[in-house]
Amino acid sequence: MNMRKLYAFMLVFVSIATSILFAQNLHAASADIVISQIKVGNSSTSRLIEIFNNSSLPIDITRWCLKYSSPNNTAPFTSLGCFSNPDPAVHVFIEAKSFALLASTQTGLLFDVELSSGLGSGTSGHVYLYDSFDSEIDRVGWGEAINAESNRPVLLNATKVIERKKDPTSGLLIDTDNNENDFIIQQCGHNIRLDQSMKSLICAIILQIFN
Repeated sequence: MNMRKLYAFMLVFVSIATSILFAQNLHAASADIVISQIKVGNSSTSRLIEIFNNSSLPIDITRWCLKYSSPNNTAPFTSLGCFSNPDPAVHVFIEAKSFALLASTQTGLLFDVELSSGLGSGTSGHVYLYDSFDSEIDRVGWGEAINAESNRPVLLNATKVIERKKDPTSGLLIDTDNNENDFIIQQCGHNIRLDQSMKSLICAIILQIFN
C-alpha cells in the first residue's frame, strides 16, 4: 500500500470513528433530558410543560427551546419558549435528577420560562424539545397527533395532565420512544419544587382552574 492510499484509508477511518462517537454522544444527551409532564390548554387556560434531567450530572440547556405543532404537524411550529439568560455569557443548567418548568401565569406556579402561547385547542397536538443546534431531543403527541413517538399518541381528556411514568426500580423516568406507553394521565401533575404538604393544596387549586 503506497502512502497516498494509506493516507486516504486513514482519513476514511477517522471520519467513520468520529461519526460513530458523535452519534453515541448525541444519543446519550437525548436520552438524558425528557419531556416529563404537560398540562394542555389554549391561551386562556392553565398550561405547563416540564422537562426532566434523568442523568446524574448537570446538563447545559442554554438556548434549548420547546415548540408546539398542530395535530397534523403543519409547519411552521409555534415557539413556546427557550432557556436562556439575559447575559449571553451565562449558561443555563438543569441539575441532576431535577427539572425545568414552562408554565402560564394562570397556574400560580414558580416557572423558569413563562408559557404565554397556547397549545392549540388543547385537545390534540405535539410538543417538541430542541437543543441549541435545533436537533430534536424529545417529542410528545396527544389526542389526534399524527407524529407522536412510534405514532402512538397519548389519549387524554383535555382537563387532565400528561405525566411520564417512573421506573420503580431505578427511579428514572421511562422513555421507550412510545408516547402511549411512556405516559399516564393524571388529574393533577406533580411539582417537585413543592413539599408534600403543599402539593395537595396546589393540586386542588389547579384542578379548580382547569375546570
